[in-house]
Amino acid sequence: GSAEEQRRRDLEASRKRTRSSTAARQPRSEQPAPKRRRRRKGPGHDGAPAVADGGEQPDLDPELEPSHAEDARERELELDNVDSVDHDRHSNTDSDHSEALDLALEQLEKELPADAAPPDAEQAATARPETSLEEQRQALLSRLEAKAAETTTADSVADAEAAVGAATSRAGRKKTGTEIVVPVGHYGELHYYPPSNSCTAICRCKRHGNDCKKSRTFNELKNRSSGSRDRESLRSGQGRPVGLLVQWLMCQDSHPDRQTHCDTALPLLFSLDERKTARAFFSSMPKADEILRRERAQKPGESEEPEFIY
Repeated sequence: GSAEEQRRRDLEASRKRTRSSTAARQPRSEQPAPKRRRRRKGPGHDGAPAVADGGEQPDLDPELEPSHAEDARERELELDNVDSVDHDRHSNTDSDHSEALDLALEQLEKELPADAAPPDAEQAATARPETSLEEQRQALLSRLEAKAAETTTADSVADAEAAVGAATSRAGRKKTGTEIVVPVGHYGELHYYPPSNSCTAICRCKRHGNDCKKSRTFNELKNRSSGSRDRESLRSGQGRPVGLLVQWLMCQDSHPDRQTHCDTALPLLFSLDERKTARAFFSSMPKADEILRRERAQKPGESEEPEFIY
């Protein structure tokens, strides 16, 4: 009856207002496309004439329209928005990962030697996309450390060889323009340094390496107000160490390595006769007087080789 028709019209008007309100709230790009009205090629189910091609089908009875069409459309829009948000989130995440990876690589390049190059572009391109950022960082770190280790090893070898060569060179050349060097047979040589008024014996035994040496001063021992008299008596010959230094060179074959040959107590074992023989041997060397005449002068009653010296 009329009540039923009024209810239907009210329902239809309510739906139209809902659609209008929804469309007004949505951006233009997200508004749903208008429904295309279906065309009927033949007679209608109620006997109405068919609409000509290009015409519009009159509104169907509300009961015949799908009651959830608008809800379905809204759900589709919501799903589209969710997909868009997810896509943006993944895109941003990938971008963040890429930026973090670049920063990590730059930091590693700064911390490691300059010639430890980063991995090749081909290696970076072949990295699995599903690999986590931490795994990629560890892989980069491993490759950079490997290259750095190779570089460091090569540099260390080169430095070691250079150090050996430099030590050998230093041992065989004068340190200053005023340095005096006098060879002592095959045992080594004595080096006198005027600035410090001191003399250094350098051992040439191959088993002892390039840093086997012993030094003594040519300065006279100064009297002390305190201290051990026994110690001062042993040092009473200070300033005339040539016999001691040459004897130290000549006993090199009795010591298997530099440590035992450079033992600080070793000179105490040298007898006076051994030191006298060593001084006489050195005196026969060419230009030996260039060093001998720079020793301190003999004290009254003192022999050429001091009785006590350390």
